[in-house]
Amino acid sequence: LDRMETIAVDGYTDVEKLAIARNHLLPKQLELHGLRPRDLDVVLTDEMLRAIVEGYTREAGVRSFERQIAKVLRK
Repeated sequence: LDRMETIAVDGYTDVEKLAIARNHLLPKQLELHGLRPRDLDVVLTDEMLRAIVEGYTREAGVRSFERQIAKVLRK
């Protein structure tokens, strides 16, 4: 580390996490669980995703957020 410069990178904002979930995480988890969006009786709205981010994830990234989405889809 004495020869390297450390660069601090901020984590994602809640708005960015919601966009990542809508565009990438949710479609990925639906496919992994063998679900199609039109077959679902439950719809994950932006408000629901926001509640997951604010209440169940405490990290700068989205790994925990993706795990929580997967947990909801398994239920």
